[in-house]
Amino acid sequence: MQREKRNSLTQVSFSYSISTQIKQNQKFKVYTHPLMILFIALSIALLFSGCAGLPEKPEEKTQKPAPEKEAPPEIEVDPYQAISSSKAAGNPNEAISNFEEAYSKDPESPETQLLYSSLLISVGKAVEAETVLQKLVENEQADADALYNLALAKGMQGKTAEQASLLKQTIEKDPDHAPAHATLGEIYLKKKKLDLAQQQFAKSIDADPDNFIARTGYGHVLIRKKKYEEAVEQLDKAVELKPNYPFSYVDRAKAKSSSGDINGALADLTEAVKLDPDHYWNYIDRGKLRLYVGNIEKAYKDFDRAVELRPDYFLGYVYRGGAHDDMDKVEAALNDYNKVTTLRPDYYPIYQPYALLAFEQEKYLEAARAFQKHYERYTKDHGHAIMAAAGYYFAGEKEKGDTYLKQHMNQMPRDTYMYDVARTFTEKGYDNYLLTKLNSESKVTIKTRALFYAALYYELQGNLGLARKYYLEVDEANLYGLIETRLAESKLKDAFDEPTE
Repeated sequence: MQREKRNSLTQVSFSYSISTQIKQNQKFKVYTHPLMILFIALSIALLFSGCAGLPEKPEEKTQKPAPEKEAPPEIEVDPYQAISSSKAAGNPNEAISNFEEAYSKDPESPETQLLYSSLLISVGKAVEAETVLQKLVENEQADADALYNLALAKGMQGKTAEQASLLKQTIEKDPDHAPAHATLGEIYLKKKKLDLAQQQFAKSIDADPDNFIARTGYGHVLIRKKKYEEAVEQLDKAVELKPNYPFSYVDRAKAKSSSGDINGALADLTEAVKLDPDHYWNYIDRGKLRLYVGNIEKAYKDFDRAVELRPDYFLGYVYRGGAHDDMDKVEAALNDYNKVTTLRPDYYPIYQPYALLAFEQEKYLEAARAFQKHYERYTKDHGHAIMAAAGYYFAGEKEKGDTYLKQHMNQMPRDTYMYDVARTFTEKGYDNYLLTKLNSESKVTIKTRALFYAALYYELQGNLGLARKYYLEVDEANLYGLIETRLAESKLKDAFDEPTE
């Protein structure tokens, strides 16, 4: 899954080419042809029209370890969809005017056809542009810029091999063709040939230090190579070149966050939000960083804004639910988690936090269903199978609990405590064998987990004194990160806060 598409770097590379061609055609006089004005007006309208909806980012786990042990959250950066041509295409009115001049002077000249191809490329008419440019090639009238435009047209049609060949031909004709070097670098970057990509971006920068595409691409290469401070240097220049382009700040935030400059990353994401206040992912990324530094309230505001922007997309509810959980807004958290399961039933990382919170709130049937869904995906996490059955038991559905455990016991290795626990719940008197075995267990984590389930069993049997004893042992083991530790703490806080005689 990928984040919302931003048009390819190559589409901005083309804008460099078209601006050069415009400058080269200043000699033509203005002539207004009504049909040509209509064609270009429609083309420019298409150029500035919005694009696709919001695809998904990769799944992310909802469990949050203690911040001091946690690496900074990932800021997702797509090096191939990082630039919008509508932001970098320059002055469309100037392009229209200069094309009209060229068309009035000599409609069939190579210069006019080259500019025409650029306008076709700008509105995504790659096949038409290829037809125009192929004629120039066949008539041996194609200069470096024509070859470059033909490479762009091929690339837009997914003909990457032909595109790369044409870019190399462009560079043979003009070794200092900065856009060609930058676009070839992008191809190598997409193929994860980082050294070759770096070489091409460097050559582009040597030819044109102000080439925005090359600076951005070079920054992405360095991020991939985990040379974050060097990446920041390149992206500093990109920001300087286009200070109103929001995604340059997002890219730099990624590099800063990865290098440990969390405050700098937050500042960059805040600037990106200012420049593009309706971009969903900026709120998600900034909210994650705010969570990392412990600013839960501001993180919540970011996630809430994300939900407002895309109420039909699940990820904002994932994070907002976690923030609600952290702020002890239990019902709101449960509502958000439930919404995720409605929007994306196959987003399995949500089921564990949902199940835990539902169980703590004594919504046992909800908890049972959520634990089951988690176990469907993570079939080796047998504790969740035990908890699914426990949800049924605490809801008064003993038969369902027994049936569920008996159905899944064969998935549990017989030499594990989870198998013994399952038999404890389903076979009368088996608890004595379990406790005898636990008395000689030396592995703290294994013993602690099994003791928690023993505590659940004795609570269900009405032996609250013994249940409290084992809950306390689990709590005192201080094994944070285990669901059993969290649930034991919850039990001691709510149901076992006073000793039971």
